Amino acid sequence: AKQDKFLPGSRIPIVGEKYIRKTQPDYVVIFPWNLRSEVVEQLSYIREWGAKFVVAVPELEMLGIVLTWWQFRSVHLLSAF
Repeated sequence: AKQDKFLPGSRIPIVGEKYIRKTQPDYVVIFPWNLRSEVVEQLSYIREWGAKFVVAVPELEMLGIVLTWWQFRSVHLLSAF
């Protein structure tokens, strides 16, 4: 399991679904682009508090808008494994 570790070369934590429910981040970054549909479906409840999904491959994108890392107020990664 990759949860409770960090994205290599950064201080961005990889967290589990429990943590996401508890902390209610503004954004959830999905790095395994091939699992995008499943992750979005599984975590669809994040929209209840206004959170958004961000896909990082091939570009950092949220609803068709290219973003830079410093535009995030809080970033959490969900481990899909």
